[in-house]
Amino acid sequence: GFPCGENHTSAFGHVCAIGYAVFRRKDNESNIYLAETPVGVPIKLPENESIAKKAWSVHGITSGDCENGQRFEVVMQPLLALLRQGAVVMAHNLAHEALVLCRETQKQSVLPTGDASMLMRSLYNGHCTSILAGTRNSGLFRNFSDEFHICFGDGAGASLRDHCPGNDAAKSACVFLHHNG
Repeated sequence: GFPCGENHTSAFGHVCAIGYAVFRRKDNESNIYLAETPVGVPIKLPENESIAKKAWSVHGITSGDCENGQRFEVVMQPLLALLRQGAVVMAHNLAHEALVLCRETQKQSVLPTGDASMLMRSLYNGHCTSILAGTRNSGLFRNFSDEFHICFGDGAGASLRDHCPGNDAAKSACVFLHHNG
């Protein structure tokens, strides 16, 4: 996929969930954003695949969560529609997300080439809250939960459970908007 020229088809692992959150300006002249309900959907893993223990310990998504998940190409359709409308991607570790989605689009080969290219362009042109936070914190990079709590306090986001893909997307957008005034 654009602009990655690597062949990731033999790489280990699969995307196990997709999460996103939509924030829209209150109106065209406002700097106030309204958040829609975050979306997090488990992905049905290919047959005979499971979540590695190390991956589970990082993101908390189990193979059982994926058993009743949806197919990758189905889950991607609403996200692709948002990107077609001009949505901007932001993630806490955008380089990792770009690699994982590039790998998955190559391995699954289920997205039309134009959609896969648009997805990769959006990721490569997106915003990384980890890098942004590091530039705002004298080069200090924090883990995502710590950065969110430092920006908003310990009680903030209590309804947004950690390691839920949609909730993490919403928190990432909040951190981005916080650091950008």
